[in-house]
Amino acid sequence: MKIKSDLTKNLFLSVLFGLLLWLAFPPFKTGFFAYFGLVPLLILLDRLKTYLQVLRYSYLGLFIFHALTIFWIGGWSSKSDPFMELGAIALIFLHPIFYWIPITIYFFIKKYFSGKIALFTFPFLWNAIEYFRSVEETAFPWLTLGNTQSYYLPIIQVTSFIGVYGLSFLIIVFNVLIFLAYKNFRYTSFRFSLNKIAIVLIILLLFFIYGKVVLNEAVYHGKKLKVGLIQPNFDPWDKWNEGDINSQLSIYLSLTDSVVNQGAKLIVWPETALPVYLLSGRYPNEARRIRNYLNEKNIHLFTGLPLVNFYFSKEESKTESKLSRDSSYYYDTYNGAVLISPNETSIQEYGKVKLVPFAERSPYLRYLPFLGDWIKWNVGISNWSVFDKQTIFKLPLNENDTAKFSAGICYESIFPAYNADFVKNG
Repeated sequence: MKIKSDLTKNLFLSVLFGLLLWLAFPPFKTGFFAYFGLVPLLILLDRLKTYLQVLRYSYLGLFIFHALTIFWIGGWSSKSDPFMELGAIALIFLHPIFYWIPITIYFFIKKYFSGKIALFTFPFLWNAIEYFRSVEETAFPWLTLGNTQSYYLPIIQVTSFIGVYGLSFLIIVFNVLIFLAYKNFRYTSFRFSLNKIAIVLIILLLFFIYGKVVLNEAVYHGKKLKVGLIQPNFDPWDKWNEGDINSQLSIYLSLTDSVVNQGAKLIVWPETALPVYLLSGRYPNEARRIRNYLNEKNIHLFTGLPLVNFYFSKEESKTESKLSRDSSYYYDTYNGAVLISPNETSIQEYGKVKLVPFAERSPYLRYLPFLGDWIKWNVGISNWSVFDKQTIFKLPLNENDTAKFSAGICYESIFPAYNADFVKNG
């Protein structure tokens, strides 16, 4: 009976920490679950005796966490791409294994040294794996614990100093303190548990007060620019497959009229707004139609757009440039963004640098080029090239003034250091 009871408790704790971590992440506005979401895991690791048990029960909780938090990556619609669905399944099943590293090291330290040392190292171990998941071409920093606080605007002001990984570290420290409070309450005295809870509350209160002060003082008296955001209701699968560019363009321009009439001067269309290489010279009528519209309305257009660069000799091309089917030229394609201004011939361009592993580009393609032929989506967005710089867009305003901004395209928004570099560059 005791074995059955232990199994039930272990399964409960495993499922519980998976559910708590899930509830901590958006779209839920319950980020406070992150403060104690790892406590059931720490209790579980106190109960387990073998590494096999650790791997088995921790994986269950982590699998539940991943499956509920990032299930949407697969699309799961009637027209969804099979590779996209397989990629999501692989991510949900395999990505939890990364967390075995801090969990196993923690269990080793606890088993062969002491529980206190293990608890001291736990925030560093978990935080380290969060950071290392954000580097290299297989990076997937989506589930960083600091991101759970995104709805708590005063709290996250402290990231100006410590960054999202510093906030993650403190969240893990909160878990350790609450775990110790639980142990004190159960095995020692309620009085000893109160001081740990008090530390958590005091730190959060200080963050809240600091954040409120910062937000109250954040009054901008500079110039204002009215921006119109356009989001048509296109089925992404139909958008790429049908290729009826002029009808799509008509919808964009019609929607743009509605915001221009409200005084918008900068218009923003979405990522890969038109699913063609509009600036390649193969769509002169559509490109001219956009330019004439911008000139007539005297507005600027910032839009996502697939980009292509052609090279007609090996010497001009880049190391990873693709060769055309007839071997007559080399080329690079980018998931890009462009700024088109009225009455100007030059166009400012940016290509995505941080590409979704497998979905937008096969990792380490320069070493494993055959993956580029094996792994392709059916919506025209596989194996993009990596852009070679961070573009700072310059938007000309009245009175010889210029506004500067950057474009983090989709997945790039979850790389803190990468986006901070845009700011450092102006």
